[in-house]
Amino acid sequence: MVGAASAPLLTSAITSAIDESRHDQHFPQIGRILAGPLLVPQSWFAEAATYLYSLENARDLSEIGAQKISNILSALNFEVDDGVGATLPRYRELAKKHKLPANLIIYLELAKRRNATLYTTNISLRKAADREGITRP
Repeated sequence: MVGAASAPLLTSAITSAIDESRHDQHFPQIGRILAGPLLVPQSWFAEAATYLYSLENARDLSEIGAQKISNILSALNFEVDDGVGATLPRYRELAKKHKLPANLIIYLELAKRRNATLYTTNISLRKAADREGITRP
């Protein structure tokens, strides 16, 4: 990959690691990561809200926990990628190669294009990132 490394790229599922009681074993440094700026695609906010709702709905996260995470997220410094430079052929190539759904291909393409360290709890996305030579913690 060419160019300077970008801000850390967080997938929406990482929101569950923000709550101190739910730290993911792969991201013990979450506090340092969240000092930001954090790189996210435009779809991240809707995905994060949906993810939090699904945790809450499955009773894996209390309403108070979800509100706490929402408040923390609202105070963070986000760098929103507008997708300029991403192309349909590139998305299609990555989807075909890694057999991942669109919501994950967005992160893979963005991490590759922006030379960003990819923070994710998704095993399939981790494996695809490794195959693409994308930096992960």
